[in-house]
Amino acid sequence: MRLSILPSVRVDVSHPCARKKAQGWGTQSEYFRRGSIRSQIYRLVWCGLVLLLGAGLANAATVRGRLVHKNGSSAAGVAVTISNQQAGRSAPARTAADGMYYLFNLHAGSYYLEIWVQPSGPPVVYQIQVVEPATDAPQVSVP
Repeated sequence: MRLSILPSVRVDVSHPCARKKAQGWGTQSEYFRRGSIRSQIYRLVWCGLVLLLGAGLANAATVRGRLVHKNGSSAAGVAVTISNQQAGRSAPARTAADGMYYLFNLHAGSYYLEIWVQPSGPPVVYQIQVVEPATDAPQVSVP
C-alpha cells in the first residue's frame, strides 16, 4: 500500500485578489475587470441619479437683474422673489453689492417679479416673461 502525501499549499488570502485567484478567478486584472455586483449596482444607481438630476435641470431658466437707487447707486441687500400660480413664491434672493440678483431653476412662463424694498411693506411687483435658458429683467430703480 502506497500512501501519497500531497504538499500543503499555503495561499495568502488577506488580499481580495488572492482570495479570488484561490477560488479560480484568474489574474488580478481579470478580477478588477469583472468587478463585484455591489460595485456595479453602485455605478448604476450613480448614473441614474446623474441622469435624473440632469433631466430635471435641463429645462430650467435663470432670471437676473439689477436694482439701483434713484440716485444711481447700487441697491445692495434688497430681497427679490418671483411667483406664479403654478409654482408659488420662490425663496428670496438678495441683491449683491453691485445690485445684481439671480433667481435659478425656473420653468418658462409668465411670472411676477416681487421687489421687497421695505421688508414689512408690500412688494413692488412687475410682470415678466421667463424664457430658457436665461431672462434679463430690466434695471429697476428703487427708493
